[in-house]
Amino acid sequence: MDPTLTGPYEYEPLCKKQCEIRLLIVHAASESPDRIVKGSIRHVSLSTDPKPTYETISYVWGDPRERATILINGARLDCSSSSERALRRMRHATKDRVLWIDAVCINQIDDVERSEQVAIMAKIYANTTTNLVWLGEEEDSTNDALEAVRLIFEDARRETNDFADFLQTMWDHKQRYWRYAEKDIDVDVGTLLECLRFFDNTWFQRLWVRERDATITVGQP
Repeated sequence: MDPTLTGPYEYEPLCKKQCEIRLLIVHAASESPDRIVKGSIRHVSLSTDPKPTYETISYVWGDPRERATILINGARLDCSSSSERALRRMRHATKDRVLWIDAVCINQIDDVERSEQVAIMAKIYANTTTNLVWLGEEEDSTNDALEAVRLIFEDARRETNDFADFLQTMWDHKQRYWRYAEKDIDVDVGTLLECLRFFDNTWFQRLWVRERDATITVGQP
């Protein structure tokens, strides 16, 4: 389907009293041989019990001037290229996936709605089943960096009794300083440099990422 032949998508207002959010049902890639991301929007309330089931996406913002088009209910929706690439990466091959992503689930041209949704952002992420992270397109050094992360993780596990003694191992209570630099890490220097480059990604510099604990699962979404 040529998205230029369809009309623009029009958002329906959210109910603030019901703590409503929009969820994006991303259609399976098999339904879109032209690769364009297609989906539909559903309104849900975070005040209901049980809570709605969905996954969130946190992603590298990229240049906001770079734009892309996705189809929502057959209508065009303009969004940032980075969010479109994140959705394309996270959609399943043969089944739909229910996601929340700010660029699509919040009406970006409605300043009042944006402020209201930002105010409940912590609740949106707190109720997700999984927070997916998209750091951008893979580079030549990505595999080496992820291998370094795995090796550091395993090294820390061994040295801290499967993390049970992590704080006691890393923190000297008498001298009151962190001891993480006292022991060499069992990782090749070149691989470690790739790891440092990996964590130089702008996603890790965001305030939300710095202030919150995060679990990152490496592999197929």
